[in-house]
Amino acid sequence: MGQYTKTYSRSFHPEETLVLTWDSGYKNICIYDNTRLIHSWDQPTGFLKGVQIEDERLGTIKIKFTDTRPLQLELKVRGKKYKPNRDGKQENDISGIISVFWAMAALTGVILLWFLGNLLVYDMNEVIQTIIIVLTLIVAIYLATAILLLKKHYWGYFIGTGYLILSTIYYTWNSLTFEGFWMVTVVCFFRFLLIIYLLMSARKVLFAISSKTSKSDDTGLIDERF
Repeated sequence: MGQYTKTYSRSFHPEETLVLTWDSGYKNICIYDNTRLIHSWDQPTGFLKGVQIEDERLGTIKIKFTDTRPLQLELKVRGKKYKPNRDGKQENDISGIISVFWAMAALTGVILLWFLGNLLVYDMNEVIQTIIIVLTLIVAIYLATAILLLKKHYWGYFIGTGYLILSTIYYTWNSLTFEGFWMVTVVCFFRFLLIIYLLMSARKVLFAISSKTSKSDDTGLIDERF
């Protein structure tokens, strides 16, 4: 009968960890705070709906199976979700942030291609040349940000986000005297939504940076593979 161990960490607080152990078939489930046994269950009965225990030090602990397959145990302490670690480190998903910059690069690229495709109509005057150069630089900024984040160079986040914030402020300020005020307002509104999302996701990036630079001790329990 195989035995499995998985370490769970509180989101963005990797120092707060709990350990779950179980036998094949999710029997003999035990939860530990460091080496202190908090509770144990002989059978997995009740874990589909979720079980709740009270601990003097940690407070309310809830454990249940996830709603999707393969079944995995989900853990919350005082309402805070603890995530299973992978390879001794807490998983940190920034795919949403990367997707934002891919989308911004693609959208700007479409606009750039439209201008390039209509060069014969507009002629290659200085204004069009400037627009094409600016759009090319914007595409480069968003692409560089997405690629840097994909390669785990997390400081790239500040390049793309910084440019998006500054350019949105610039566009908003200039839209006050622009004839197509309503159109620019709609564009800036969506930009503000993206900025809010990116700022709310900033702690994911900061956590990723701190996790990458910290020298953590990976000699503890080895997690079961998903």
